[in-house]
Amino acid sequence: MKKLTLFILFLLMLSLSSCSSNEALKNEFFENKKSDDIQALWELVDTYDEFINDSYLTYSKTAYGNEAINTLSAYVPVDFDGVVYKEDLINYQLTDNRSYLEGSLSYSYLEVSKHKDFVSQQCQDIKEGMTCLGETEDEYFTYFVDDGKAYMSYGQVVNSYTTYQYEMLFYTNEDDKKVFEFLVKSISSEPVLPGNNVYKTILVEDEGETSYTCLNCDDEDGNVGLKYAYKNFLDGTYVSVLANKNKLYQVKYFDVDKQTYYNAEVELTDITMNYIEVYDESIMLVKMNPERGYYKLNMIPIDGWDRIYEIDGNDYPTNYELIRSNTSTSETMTVHLETRTGEYIYYEYSNFKEVVPNDILDLSRFELESPYDLQFYSSEVEYFSTIAQDLIEEAGMADPFETLLLDYKEYLRLNHIQ
Repeated sequence: MKKLTLFILFLLMLSLSSCSSNEALKNEFFENKKSDDIQALWELVDTYDEFINDSYLTYSKTAYGNEAINTLSAYVPVDFDGVVYKEDLINYQLTDNRSYLEGSLSYSYLEVSKHKDFVSQQCQDIKEGMTCLGETEDEYFTYFVDDGKAYMSYGQVVNSYTTYQYEMLFYTNEDDKKVFEFLVKSISSEPVLPGNNVYKTILVEDEGETSYTCLNCDDEDGNVGLKYAYKNFLDGTYVSVLANKNKLYQVKYFDVDKQTYYNAEVELTDITMNYIEVYDESIMLVKMNPERGYYKLNMIPIDGWDRIYEIDGNDYPTNYELIRSNTSTSETMTVHLETRTGEYIYYEYSNFKEVVPNDILDLSRFELESPYDLQFYSSEVEYFSTIAQDLIEEAGMADPFETLLLDYKEYLRLNHIQ
């Protein structure tokens, strides 16, 4: 009888222990069948880190990122002297100066979150489902992992004013595509620039990245900004809509069919274009807003010239005179040689006090021809005005700002990462 009683007590203790363990494994993101050590988490996360990095390199950065064109393996060294011939620009096709590639919120997870360092230094005995604390309550780490899915929550103190709260979710969707969800809350008590910013991004393998941002979310003066951005990996489309309480939108849109990038302010039906850019794949052909006195033209596709002569090597960028073929005009055309973001020659006009003259835009002043004249620019502004409201509505940003703010706070803060 005594042995039977001890055996029952043993089974009861085992049952209670199992219940306690299972309770610790419960989470709101996925069913967790068993406890896994931290190594199981890192093995899964490492595969997703590679996927996140590859997605960034493929879809969200230029060919050489923050480096220069001469870092590419295909680059052929060229020694430019005082005279540069058009045919000397043998690396022109390597040029990649796409300004609309605004990086990736998901990639920032690899750059800013120091969760692995924190765990190795502070949490040697961490168990799944249990929170490990650092020196303050703002420094913490929790994880769940099971059957190809993982969740991490991490708090990081950057300085005496700013803390960051991160949530990361890793899983595959119904199409067997890797999905990474990343939520960041930046909380600052800095006297000059206090405020709370919240960022949420969803990265889907080979499909796209969707991001939501709430800037100065708790600003009592109402200086709140709400931003939606979507990058389509399948066709290259990019759209970004930033709204404020005055119903003023900043809309950025890359139209794949037209190979044109629009950056504009939209208020009701009024369109104020900041600039447009036209591309040939990764190469910018023109950046312009003649109404604000700016025009930058890639001269490589322009016919009627064959070389440039250095005028003054002490200026930056170096000034060159473009030598035209069969011209009778004495008008000097000063151009510049770009060798960092690409290898090309460009003409730049900047005078914010006046509209760029049309004979500058079409190059008739220099007895050359360019398609990017005032008529071209006006037609592009007109086209954008026909799609701007659709872009705002498709981004889910057409509701009254107070409604949008409540929706964003609900989505980004109360529901955590889901």
